Amino acid sequence: MKKLTQLTQLELVLLELVAKGQGKWSWYELANALSRRDVPREPDMMVVLKKLSADGLVKRYIEIGSPRDRWELTREGSILLTDATANRQRESIRYAIAIEKAKSNYSAYVLDLPGCVATGTTLEEVEQQIKEAIVLHLEELRQAGSSIPEPRTLCKYVEV
Repeated sequence: MKKLTQLTQLELVLLELVAKGQGKWSWYELANALSRRDVPREPDMMVVLKKLSADGLVKRYIEIGSPRDRWELTREGSILLTDATANRQRESIRYAIAIEKAKSNYSAYVLDLPGCVATGTTLEEVEQQIKEAIVLHLEELRQAGSSIPEPRTLCKYVEV
């Protein structure tokens, strides 16, 4: 069985989507759901699904007399996805962010992650966007084999 540390971001997202489809989604529904996620699209989704199938993590069912297929997690895939979810929760990191009010929106950036920025029309939206940006930024660092910067910034307000 494949180890958790060997999964790419696309493989992990596809495992999550296959689980969400509960064995009822075809490649078309998976592709549609994947298009709404901010993940790398290379290699092709079908290539990755077939690789996950060869690794014993998902199973493909083809309907008799129809070109439609269905994908579901195997027991091994379910265990690996559960481990990945638990691992992600344990690896929670807290970064300080700065939020600035612009003329018609808000922008946010992470002081300890240069280049990690987001915008939103409301405070709630910019907070959600910067969380997603941090997750993506950290995933890209992991995939590149770079180290994850430790949070070092402290935030304080000073009255004058």
